[in-house]
Formats: sequence, C-alpha cells, structure tokens
Amino acid sequence: MSISKSMDFPSSKKTNYAKLAQQIQQPEADVSYIPVPGPAGPKGDPGSAGPRGERGERGPKGDTGPKGEPGTDGVDGKSSLPIYGQEPGWAKYINKKDFMFKLGAEEGADGWVTLYIESDKNTSIEKFLPKGAVGLYNSESKAIHLKGLQVGSQITVTYNFAIETFFNNTEVWLRTFFPNPKTAITTFLGSLKYQFEYEMSVTQKFYVEDQYLKIGGAVPQMRTDLNSLAKLESIEISVA
Repeated sequence: MSISKSMDFPSSKKTNYAKLAQQIQQPEADVSYIPVPGPAGPKGDPGSAGPRGERGERGPKGDTGPKGEPGTDGVDGKSSLPIYGQEPGWAKYINKKDFMFKLGAEEGADGWVTLYIESDKNTSIEKFLPKGAVGLYNSESKAIHLKGLQVGSQITVTYNFAIETFFNNTEVWLRTFFPNPKTAITTFLGSLKYQFEYEMSVTQKFYVEDQYLKIGGAVPQMRTDLNSLAKLESIEISVA
C-alpha cells in the first residue's frame, strides 16, 4: 500500500465558512399562513391550604428476627473481569509533526491512503494503559498495537483530524483497516459542501476477534473522490 507524500496546508486558501453558506441562493417560497392557538390566559390565584391531619399513633415494636447464616468467603477482583479476561484502560497519541497527506481517487490503494502520526513520550498519554500492555500505538510500524491485549477485547478508537477540500461536494470516507486478515471498519463521513478546511472527530469500535487480527494490528485510512489534503492530529484508544 503506497503512502502519499507529506504536504503543507496552503496558507492562502482560508475562507470564512459563513460567507460560503451565504453564497447559496435560496428560492423564494410561497408565503402561507398557518392558524395557531392564541396565548394562554392568566394563571388563577392558588386556593387556601387545607387543615393538617392529626398524627397517627406509633405501632408496637416487632420481635427480633433470627440471626442469618454467615456468607461465603469473597474472591479476588478477577471475578469482575469479562469472560475474555481483559482489564480496561486507554491511551492518547498526539502528532508532533505538521505534515499532510494527499487524498484523491487516484491516490493510495483504490483511493485509500494510510494516515499515521509520529508521537513520543512527550506527546502521548500512556499512564492509564491496560495492565500488561506496553502501548496501544506504535509510531515505528505506524499502526494501532493490539499484541498485548486479550482476544475478545473491545477497542474504541477516536481519530481527530483536519481535512482541506479543493472542490465543493467532496465525498470523504474513513476506515480502520486490518492488514491481517484484510478487513476493515468503514464510515462514510459525508459530502463536504464547500471548499474549506474542516476539523473532524470520528469514533469507531471493533473487537479483537482472533489471533490474526491481534498480531496484524490496525491502521487508519481515508479516501476522497476529489483531491484533498488531510492531517491526522491525534488518536485516542480505549480498551474494555
């Protein structure tokens, strides 16, 4: 799978979003009137309070019940874990480099371009990792790292990114791709109406279904039908 060259944001393309929206000429609609009910009348004065009833007499104390049987001994906290035995945790990885990826129908593999970030200990939050996990994203392999997790684990990933379109009505897709066994979770983000710079967040959920997916990891990819630029700003990964 080819990865597009890094590119810079064109600094002269910035446009006010409200001005773009105002350029759309809305057709004049026929004026019609719909009857609506009139306003509610004034609220009446509250009535006077009724007399307070007499307090009832206290009943006799009941007999003490028999002592219950002692409970069974408790067990360690592992009983609260799911059946697949995965402890929860999360991490966040922030891109320390300011580079862009070129998108378009002719880019990547059938339009799918792999996005990645470069993160280190200063731009990542890993103090809440699941027990036994050494990290959830690997900057060297440019992939979400799943090897330290149990088969059956539930993974929730949020991608925070910026995208600049050069044409109106550009279709944008995002997916989490699993090289092994070559499957994906795909989301259609929509057709972006204007040529503009957008900031977006997309959350996807998947499961570590088997050892093949666990070893192969996962990578984020995007596809647009028209030429665009994208930057992956951060990745948030939660394990349950």
